[in-house]
Amino acid sequence: MKTTKSSKIQRYLFEDKVSAVRATIIGNLLMGMIILFAGWDNFTKVPQTQFSLFTGLILLIIFMNYTWKNPEVNWLISILYLGGVVVEWLTVGIPKSPMPFRADTMDKGVLFEMLVNLLPYFYVSLRVLFVIPLIGVSIVSKNVDAED
Repeated sequence: MKTTKSSKIQRYLFEDKVSAVRATIIGNLLMGMIILFAGWDNFTKVPQTQFSLFTGLILLIIFMNYTWKNPEVNWLISILYLGGVVVEWLTVGIPKSPMPFRADTMDKGVLFEMLVNLLPYFYVSLRVLFVIPLIGVSIVSKNVDAED
């Protein structure tokens, strides 16, 4: 079968999008490990650790065993990922700040304390943004032949 220039471009775009899924996997695993840096007991104390690590591991298993060429399955994976994020928020909520804000003392400086207090919102934002590579591969996979 002769490949056209357009199909090669679509193939390269598809491969780039599949490679971008690694960012979702690595990001989830890193977020879980960052929470564990504060102490191993955070695995049981901070439920977001479990959600991040298990999501990363499940996506890693899928990434290693799946070709990402079926758009319907790709959309299902994307929807399940977002559903998992929503279930996390509904069951355990947003993580608590590692350093609660106290107006009477600013020992470490205002900027540092503001950044630390924003960490839970960074966590939530990243969990949502990590779906972008999954959506990207879902969109591009419809243009790639399944028999490649």
